[in-house]
Amino acid sequence: MGSDVLKEVIAAEAEIQRSLESEIKAAADRIEKIKREVEQEIEREKERIGESCALMLKETEREAEGRAASVVAEASERAGNIRGLSGDAVREAVLRHLCRILPGEGRDSQDVEG
Repeated sequence: MGSDVLKEVIAAEAEIQRSLESEIKAAADRIEKIKREVEQEIEREKERIGESCALMLKETEREAEGRAASVVAEASERAGNIRGLSGDAVREAVLRHLCRILPGEGRDSQDVEG
């Protein structure tokens, strides 16, 4: 009778071991499945972020091109205005600005000899 009990204990132990191995494999399979799902989600998110960055870059480039076009248009307009000035008007503007920067009576700074 002791031999039968020992056989039952060994059989139960073997069954428990198989059950544990089965559960361990099932858990490992679930972990692997979740890992694949997470990796796929990460790849989808990377793609979404990449597309979003590309769109933002294009939008920023369009804005920069628009600002650059405005600056060029304004500079062109100013250049046209300057080209349209007579020699006397240019001379008068230059003299007016020179008077501000050249030392003169009452305008000498301490570090300028004059």
